[in-house]
Amino acid sequence: MAIVKKSSAVRKLIATAQGYFSHARAEAQPYAQKARELAVAHRSLLTVALVVVAAYVFGALFGESTFVLAYRSVFSKLVEGRKLQFSHFRKTQLLAEHDEQFISARYEELVKLYLGPFARSSGIYPASYMGIYARESCTECFMIQIVDGTIWLVDPRRIHRRGGVEHQMRMREALEWVKLALKDITGRGEFVDGIEFVVSVADPIQSTDTTHTYNLPESDGVARPVFSVARCDVSSNIPFPMSLGESLRDAHPDGFMYRKGIQPQEWDERMVDLGLEDSLAMEKKKPKAVFSGKVAPSSMFADESRAEDACGQIGASAIDRLSRKERDLVEARVRGRCGLECCDSGDGEAFVTPALQQQYLFNIHTEEERLWSNRLPWILFSSSCPLISVLPCGQWFEPLLKAFVHYIPVDMSMANLTRTVREWRQKRETYDVMRESQVFARDYLRVDAITMYVRILLLEYLKLQKVRRNEPDPNAIRYFPTYAGNIFDE
Repeated sequence: MAIVKKSSAVRKLIATAQGYFSHARAEAQPYAQKARELAVAHRSLLTVALVVVAAYVFGALFGESTFVLAYRSVFSKLVEGRKLQFSHFRKTQLLAEHDEQFISARYEELVKLYLGPFARSSGIYPASYMGIYARESCTECFMIQIVDGTIWLVDPRRIHRRGGVEHQMRMREALEWVKLALKDITGRGEFVDGIEFVVSVADPIQSTDTTHTYNLPESDGVARPVFSVARCDVSSNIPFPMSLGESLRDAHPDGFMYRKGIQPQEWDERMVDLGLEDSLAMEKKKPKAVFSGKVAPSSMFADESRAEDACGQIGASAIDRLSRKERDLVEARVRGRCGLECCDSGDGEAFVTPALQQQYLFNIHTEEERLWSNRLPWILFSSSCPLISVLPCGQWFEPLLKAFVHYIPVDMSMANLTRTVREWRQKRETYDVMRESQVFARDYLRVDAITMYVRILLLEYLKLQKVRRNEPDPNAIRYFPTYAGNIFDE
């Protein structure tokens, strides 16, 4: 009998050990890939062998945490010795899990969803977007035209000179994504000449075509193809990537606060940095959820008094309230005003940077203002498990996310937040969700993939556009490729 018990115990011990080493190898895989990339950059077979072996040995024996430290200390010196700049290395780091054809197919499905209202009707006529473009309320709107392979900016409201920093950042980013997409389109032998579209850099949409109870524009029952920073479930406005620079500014105020724009490639580099800045294995992270952001009366309510009454019961203000009562489960750094109280948690401490937020097992995404938030992209890239309250509005990629695969859902009221944290911090599946969120980010939120989305969107939009431009607007500003200088200069 004793022999049987001992045999059973040995089998359990072996199974546990196998599970541990399997887990360690899985965690080491991404860094082994980084090692291969570095070695290939050196063009040295000896370096290939040494780096790859070191990657697997450190990852398998000591886990991800120790390997990251070793990687950063040892391999960074190796790079320095070879006079290879990390900026060159970074450009190859956001490697997609799936191939281009798979990602392209998913983005094609998404574009069809967004353009569906116009495909089901008679197409896109100028009246459907010029009507809203001419409204006084469209104060943060401009147009982009492409004629004879040239990108033109139509900006009678002078946003590029007089607009706020946030609006100028969004305008610059929209123009840069169009430029990258146009280069890709031209390189493939395709054309989008004659296309024109209205872009709004306001929060978050300009029109709705379905009756609703949100603090959004009233419905006029008409589908309008206005490109906007976010998509809402009561609107046909088309989501366009133009908030990544703004997200970096909020996340890294020391480096981006006074800049009015970023180059898209900076996004990839910052996300690689975010991964390298994490040196904690999952089991060593703080077993609670973190939120760092803004708080304001929720736009879930059209009536301002109801929104004020709901302060502390929904979104970021609810997280702030919970963080004061459940300190062992929720930590918040919020600023803003909601109701009669001014929220400034953490004894006036600054927002927690993305790098420091990775010390927590969970990171919360919820409404910060106007039913959306720009924090989600880098939360998905991070090594924390995303807790997401699904909002009526969101960025272009959000319909592709799946609950319990890429994130764990929580109510906007945060009524189930503490229960979710208690339950999921004990689960092995938490690690799987975190990894899947990172895979999603590498697939869909790197520069090449975002450019792919914009390319597909422009090509499909043009198919529905009934009247094409033969020449640019008389007051248009040439942006690319022949403009010499910076249209944003004073």
